[in-house]
Amino acid sequence: MIETMDNVLPPLFPEKGDYLHGLAACLYEYLRPRLGMLPPRSAMMIKAEMKVLFGRAWEVRRVGLGEGHPLTMESREMVEAIASAGQG
Repeated sequence: MIETMDNVLPPLFPEKGDYLHGLAACLYEYLRPRLGMLPPRSAMMIKAEMKVLFGRAWEVRRVGLGEGHPLTMESREMVEAIASAGQG
């Protein structure tokens, strides 16, 4: 799905930031509490994917909405939370 969006929409299309953040938030809310039950390699890959998705959402929102916009700050805070929790 992300590859399709990348091929169809401009790289920094504002709604793409919402989609990326939403996808990352689903992973974060559903899978993060269950990471300990997964094989270590799977858990590591999910952590990395969450960080990448939140990071891409932050980049798109920063350009499209501005650094101080609440949605931009939300994505940045999630990148920082994952990094500070040692999750990727």
